[in-house]
Amino acid sequence: VGVVLNAAAAQPVPLFSGDGPGRWPERAPRVTAAELKAERLLDGAAVLLDVRKPEALLEGRPARSLHVPADRFAESYAREGLAGPLRAAGGIIVMCEGGNCSSGDRVAALLRGLGHSNVRVFHGGWPAFRAAGFEVLGP
Repeated sequence: VGVVLNAAAAQPVPLFSGDGPGRWPERAPRVTAAELKAERLLDGAAVLLDVRKPEALLEGRPARSLHVPADRFAESYAREGLAGPLRAAGGIIVMCEGGNCSSGDRVAALLRGLGHSNVRVFHGGWPAFRAAGFEVLGP
């Protein structure tokens, strides 16, 4: 629809340019399950942000994680006062639905824009987290 409307527009919107609304978010640095274990990041050094949709929690969730859905992250960040706890953490690990979900990269970019520098996305998302044998709550 956007392409058709752009064809007729006097000033088209750059849908697929690097700064257009259709662009993919910049890919954030990744952290693997092996790195999480080796660096002992889940032993309190880092905050694990689960940004999956609320219904995804029916499958379980990482123990000692903070669930903040990606689609409401900006408002939750302000409303729940996440700035202080996230700045105090030794790092922030963002986990989303799977290995190719862009919501983790979007949240990581938002966090970097808010001044958080040590932000990584968990490689493989929830399926990889569960397969790695980390402690989970629920089914």
